[in-house]
Amino acid sequence: MSAGKRLSSAICGIRPGCSAGQAEVSSGTVADEAVGKTAFVPGAVATIGTPDDLVARIKSVLEISGGFGTVVGFVHDWANPENTMRSWDMVARYVVPEINGYLARLRTSREFVANNREYFNRAREAVMAKITENPAAAAALTVTKSPLLAASAGNVPDPSQGPDGIAPR
Repeated sequence: MSAGKRLSSAICGIRPGCSAGQAEVSSGTVADEAVGKTAFVPGAVATIGTPDDLVARIKSVLEISGGFGTVVGFVHDWANPENTMRSWDMVARYVVPEINGYLARLRTSREFVANNREYFNRAREAVMAKITENPAAAAALTVTKSPLLAASAGNVPDPSQGPDGIAPR
């Protein structure tokens, strides 16, 4: 989203009865100018936009400053309480984990699994072959194949078929 569109959206967020697309960046009111000068000029002290915009701003300040201990967030009553709470919820869900590095290992793990999918598939096939060899385990599998379970039911083979996907004779 461009700075102009974010500014329009921010201005609309503080105008009663404004809907998306109605705010004009060039409207020239004092409030509009304040929002523009606060968040959409070089060296701005505020961020109005997406969680990614806030992450980028915090990372740029970290780079410029060499590091700091705390980010302090201020709440102005420019937006309604619901939008304000939604904004802080997004900060907690998306910005804080990114800035604190909580997602780095998760991304590394996801990349490892994606790049080594064949090994995980072979292991799954070996486990399922052992399960289907045992009549009691195969019977239990019919119960645990429920889509309501947290495990992916799509990866569980049909116990009426052999490990190769072909029905036994």
